[in-house]
Amino acid sequence: AHILQVIGGHSLGGTAASQYVSNVVSKGRQESDPEHECVRGLLLWASYPGPSFYEIDRKGLDTLGIFAENDGIIRGEKVERFKEEMGDNVFECIKGGNHSGFADYAPIHGPFGFKDGESTISRTVQQELIVELSVQFLERINSIPHSEMKNINVATSYGAISRVG
Repeated sequence: AHILQVIGGHSLGGTAASQYVSNVVSKGRQESDPEHECVRGLLLWASYPGPSFYEIDRKGLDTLGIFAENDGIIRGEKVERFKEEMGDNVFECIKGGNHSGFADYAPIHGPFGFKDGESTISRTVQQELIVELSVQFLERINSIPHSEMKNINVATSYGAISRVG
């Protein structure tokens, strides 16, 4: 029996997670390997899938992207493609949040001169909303009440580990 799992991450950690999912699903489909059945979902925090994610058969794979209204790092065409390809039912936007509010580090300057936007909500409020949306997603796809969730770890692009539950 396979354990259903959700793979996810923040920023580039989420993009790497989508590549992992793409590889597992592609391998399973091509070689009739049942391993693809154990990946049930992809959870992206201020992130976007890598290009190969759009090329796989995503039937039975739930995806949630949580973004922030004032994110100055993850923006533009990659987020728009995610919304177009996946639909609004897998897209949540935290009003007033920013990229840095998904983790515990100071506001950052991203690649190519991008600067994170100003948050108009506290980090605590933003992270409470992220946890709430993430737990709702996990409960929905796994039919597991929050009280029974144990040891849910999410890797970020900065290597930090968050524990929910």
